[in-house]
Amino acid sequence: MSQSAPTQLVTLPALPYVAHEILLKINNHEPSISHVAAALGQEPSVTARVIAMANSAYFAQQRPTYSLEEAITRLGLNRVRVMAVSTLLAQQFDPTKCPSFHAEQYWRNAVSAAFTATRLGREVALGPDADAAYLAGLLHNIGMLLLVCVEPEAMSRVFSAHRRYPERSLSQHCHDELGYDHHAAGHLLLREWQLPEAVVTVVGAFRDPDYQGPHKRLVQLIRLSVTWVEAEFLVRPDNSAFPELSTHRLQRIGKDCLREQEHLEALTRLLAGGA
Repeated sequence: MSQSAPTQLVTLPALPYVAHEILLKINNHEPSISHVAAALGQEPSVTARVIAMANSAYFAQQRPTYSLEEAITRLGLNRVRVMAVSTLLAQQFDPTKCPSFHAEQYWRNAVSAAFTATRLGREVALGPDADAAYLAGLLHNIGMLLLVCVEPEAMSRVFSAHRRYPERSLSQHCHDELGYDHHAAGHLLLREWQLPEAVVTVVGAFRDPDYQGPHKRLVQLIRLSVTWVEAEFLVRPDNSAFPELSTHRLQRIGKDCLREQEHLEALTRLLAGGA
């Protein structure tokens, strides 16, 4: 990380034991449907969300499903993992104290980054970090969600300054106001929550151009994914770190990601409203 950790940030939300157990279980390498169903069954709100999504207009078949395993089969493991983690995280935060924070846009970008990173991760060599791509994409900006909850007034000033001086990054405005940015805050939070080291590193090193550690490829992939999502897939991303991603492959992946955004629009609205 290129800055000091925010040691003055002492109000960190705890991750409940059940939520932590679910996160670890569904992030195992290639978990089975029954394994994921057993883990999610511990949290009724997540179970209800998954079954409701499986019965939504986008995924519904001729008959409704009431079985968690059948719902997972209908939606696909990757969608379910993103939905489950997003729901668990949304339950830990209340961003309503910071009215200038756009929660729906936050969750749309987070969920889209998760799917984009997963899709790109299938096309490039990430080694043991391949399984961390979707979670790293989902959590890359978690520090922003944390700060609008624990420092709502300061973050309102940050957003106001960014609107006045958009040529400076949110990270710079954050550092001016707090002495650290949202990436440092997110790094501290995920380390406190004892999440996988690769994911913690991505959050901390996201804006660090000098990072050369063992998770460099994953950090580069998440940067590419987030940049592409923010450009709404309209501009070809800088893939210099991944020359194997040809123009044709990127076009195909971009179309897949845009379709996925449409599928999960309802989920982002639910998350923004307080999961």
